[in-house]
Amino acid sequence: MTGDRCFLELPYLNTTCFQKFVDHLSETFADTLNVVILDNGRFHHAKALKIPENVILVFLPPYCPELNPIERLWQDIKAKLFRPTYQTLQQMQENITQILLGYSNADISNITGFSYIIKIANEI
Repeated sequence: MTGDRCFLELPYLNTTCFQKFVDHLSETFADTLNVVILDNGRFHHAKALKIPENVILVFLPPYCPELNPIERLWQDIKAKLFRPTYQTLQQMQENITQILLGYSNADISNITGFSYIIKIANEI
């Protein structure tokens, strides 16, 4: 709702890295309750995960990427990312960082602010 966000670049998309992300999210927003909307990736359901008390995981129905706010953000990032030509992977990574840093809270809120999420958040 506010556009506050937490990005973390990690080398893999697995349980260990997801644990690092939720821990980082929990620490970054230690004074708030943080709801994370997820697809049903195996690593999101791993029994080894220890979800911090201030993080709630909400799982979307299978095969419903249109309900996932992050998908609209990825579309926006990709549209900006592939305009230039890159000579190295590092150049692309640097551009991704600049794209992410360029978003304001209002930008993020506008891109990811699905009406169903805002309605539910206002009811909590």
